[in-house]
Amino acid sequence: MNNFGSTHQMDTIFLCRHFLLIVEIKNITGVLSYDTSFAQLTRMTSEGKVEGMTDPFLQLERHVGWMKKLLHQERFQLPVLHAVVLATKNGILSEGFHEPIFHVTGLRTHLQKWFDRHQPVETENLFRFAMHLMSLHSTIKREVKVPLEEMVKGVLCPHCANGQPMNYHYKKWHCPRCKWFDQDALKKALEDYRLLVGPKLTNKSFREFFAIDSPNVAYKLLQQLPLKADRTKKHRQY
Repeated sequence: MNNFGSTHQMDTIFLCRHFLLIVEIKNITGVLSYDTSFAQLTRMTSEGKVEGMTDPFLQLERHVGWMKKLLHQERFQLPVLHAVVLATKNGILSEGFHEPIFHVTGLRTHLQKWFDRHQPVETENLFRFAMHLMSLHSTIKREVKVPLEEMVKGVLCPHCANGQPMNYHYKKWHCPRCKWFDQDALKKALEDYRLLVGPKLTNKSFREFFAIDSPNVAYKLLQQLPLKADRTKKHRQY
């Protein structure tokens, strides 16, 4: 937390004798473009739809400015670097990027370049600053409530972007787009339900979340799952 009461939530801080690196990790798919004049990051999805996204470089600029002030307050000199790292190979970089952004596979190469470019500092001061950073770290827990009607319904394919729903046939879940099939897809999706909705479900809430029209089909699927049932008939909860 800074002196103004706002927080700096950084994905990764890499501290070494040569530099301090702030990494913003993004799991973005599609063709990515950047307009420097408008500070606008956009992506084109596999369906050809163009979407605007939050500028990660503005976030990093804010973090870097605060980190430099913190180093100055601690009377410790160390270069502060930053980078956006794409965690998925399905994010395709195109034109317009002037800030450091690359796929995770390029992290080793960039680190070596920065090691060669910056001279190391004394280890004693480094440990002192590292301990100070650790003392400032705190975990922030926020309860996020997403309305059920705004959620993408169904068992979603883990290999497709944009929430592609899967179809259920012959005791298996099939993706109509990439042809992936999975017998345990529903069990994995139940974890999403538990996190987004709550620890209990009914036949009705199960059908609403997983886009199932038939109560009988929903009942049969629920019977196949390792769930504990309370109450009976229409009041039954799992």
